[in-house]
Amino acid sequence: MIDLNRAPSYPKTQRFDSTLSDFEYPPPESPPVQSERELLLEANYLYSLGRFRDCSEVLKIICKEYPENRQAKTELTRTIFRLLEQQRGGYSFKTLYSEVATLHPPQLDHATYVGPVEVRESPGKDRGPFTTAQVKAGDLLVCEKAFSYSYSDYSTGTKTALRETTFRKLTDNPNLIPLFSSVYHGTYQPIFEIDGKPFVDPQLVERVTTLNSFGGSLTSLASHISNPNATGHSSGIWVLAASINHSCIANCRRSFIGDMQIIRTCRDIPPNTELLWPYRNPAAQDHDYDATQRDLEEYGFVCACELCVDAKSTGKKVLNKREGLRIELAAVFATGGQRGAFDCAKVDTAMIERTLALLESTYAKSAIEVPRTGLWDPYLALTRMYGVLGRSQNVIWSTLKILEMLGFSVHGAAFPVRKGESRVIVVEKWGLVVDYLVECWMILWTAYAVLGDGERAEMARRFAVVSYRIVVGEDVTFEERYGGKGRACVEQSRLWSSL
Repeated sequence: MIDLNRAPSYPKTQRFDSTLSDFEYPPPESPPVQSERELLLEANYLYSLGRFRDCSEVLKIICKEYPENRQAKTELTRTIFRLLEQQRGGYSFKTLYSEVATLHPPQLDHATYVGPVEVRESPGKDRGPFTTAQVKAGDLLVCEKAFSYSYSDYSTGTKTALRETTFRKLTDNPNLIPLFSSVYHGTYQPIFEIDGKPFVDPQLVERVTTLNSFGGSLTSLASHISNPNATGHSSGIWVLAASINHSCIANCRRSFIGDMQIIRTCRDIPPNTELLWPYRNPAAQDHDYDATQRDLEEYGFVCACELCVDAKSTGKKVLNKREGLRIELAAVFATGGQRGAFDCAKVDTAMIERTLALLESTYAKSAIEVPRTGLWDPYLALTRMYGVLGRSQNVIWSTLKILEMLGFSVHGAAFPVRKGESRVIVVEKWGLVVDYLVECWMILWTAYAVLGDGERAEMARRFAVVSYRIVVGEDVTFEERYGGKGRACVEQSRLWSSL
């Protein structure tokens, strides 16, 4: 039977191991009759374990047998919402934001959703998550609640707090040690028992948190919009997310709302494809092979993605030529500087285009095959200048160059439409997804609208929404952050501009 003196504390302390024995009954000839309080405690326990369907069944019994119990009705409603999240990914992201703004630390009461994904053996990589169905760019794959999590109002200190929080959780719940130890911890051989009793190995905790913790702002939205009022730093361990292996060229992307990590596809992916993302943040410069391998050394592998193979084979002579052209490019851009301001009309944009073309000629493979990570950023600067100058056709051309440098293959987007090409914008292949991708599609949306191409303007707007969903994790805040301003630009026949 249930220990009624201990059970109420379990959800608060997160100590569930003791609860197991409290709910273990010897097989009786007929089911024991449980009191109202015992049923509530059992429901509470099942909720704590994330067994929301079982929890709802117990709560339904309480509602039927004890119709005056308002708490059971409230808990049943809450549990049904968790079931919708767990089974369908049916999250109210605005609710999550509201909770993050009020809870301290922001540990949210929500379920983990795992979509068309399963963890399998990955050749040469131990294990990794694979898709089980066809998915499209922006689809929700996983929304995972953190195994352990820490938050600070300051920009540092969460890593130490995370180790302490993780150690306490494992000490209180030793049944979780096998799950935790399944997360990559290098070559270290952990100790699991001492004198026949479970042992929480501090070195294991240190290795797992060092190699697998994710850190950043409280929400990815705050990072994306560069909110000057955003403070604090968070760090956590997400077990499923930690199993995703590395590639400098990702096919999925993570974002955060409090202790919930959202994983979405950042390209169309067929079934039975391993999910991959970069372990180091990509820079807006040419890919650095040596720096990449140094950063990945502690994970015990050498990255052989397209970016790394191409960077390794690029000779010093070519690199020196690129450096010289970049110096020339910077000098041309600098001509717009005027006493603390910037005058786009002073810049020789034709010279910038020629220099960028010379830079492009130094790459052996097409940008569709190997993204040119050092070229999308200067093209973005050029695009913004064309936007300020009101050159709509130039804006479309240079924005499509940004997408090309990122590795996108886009058809039907040129203006005017090329002979024999459809007027339907199709992304044949998604490239690298950076935060500025949303801005690119916003620029195209307003440029097409200014030129009277309403049909393709709407297509570009939809791609802006998908890109926002991938970068931020949701699209319910798109209208507030981008959509309203975009519509105002369209109504006033203005180009989107970030200058």
